[in-house]
Amino acid sequence: MPYKEISGAIAIGLTLYAFLPYIQFIRCGEPRPHVFSWLNSLTTMLFPAATGIACMLFIIMVIYRRDEFRT
Repeated sequence: MPYKEISGAIAIGLTLYAFLPYIQFIRCGEPRPHVFSWLNSLTTMLFPAATGIACMLFIIMVIYRRDEFRT
């Protein structure tokens, strides 16, 4: 039984279910999100992407430079 896939789908569903009312309130103009909450969301999304890009560039650099170290 694919336990990880089922639990992952449940987690995604619960997250969306929890955020839908908040998004609806924002669209109606009722709450005003604080600047720091947007900064936190932005850095939470960008940091993993930047880390992944840095790792990928490092791997590419190692692949291209490996010929210099061969004898």
